[in-house]
Amino acid sequence: MRGRRPGAPCTDAAYAAWRDDIAAALDDLAEHLEQPEDRAMARAEAVAARAEAERLRA
Repeated sequence: MRGRRPGAPCTDAAYAAWRDDIAAALDDLAEHLEQPEDRAMARAEAVAARAEAERLRA
């Protein structure tokens, strides 16, 4: 997923879309993690990525 990060220069929209993709990947990852703490961390990072994407779109 990191390899898909938009290169410079990139638009806020492109970066926001990439952050949404990161969030989806983290949500998928959380489903496969064994430790509750790891699942919670992945989900929290997904929420943060989505919040960043929303700020960029505003």
